[in-house]
Amino acid sequence: MIPVNFEEANDILRAENPEVLPLPVEIIPGRSGQINTCWELSKEEVERIQETGLIWLSILSFGCAIPPICLSVDRPENYDE
Repeated sequence: MIPVNFEEANDILRAENPEVLPLPVEIIPGRSGQINTCWELSKEEVERIQETGLIWLSILSFGCAIPPICLSVDRPENYDE
């Protein structure tokens, strides 16, 4: 998967590691701290999802609390509304 720039993106997160792709994000002001990203799947990834019906999500929490997470095939709603 690769991160995709999208119309609502209003910032880009960058890592110090040059091997990490810039991540376009939509930061939604409000108490939820909501940040949306968009990802494009390769043909092979789409085929794998069709084969298994699974998507995996890894979270590196470094021992901190894990915030609520939402995966979707549609643009997420604004959870502060």
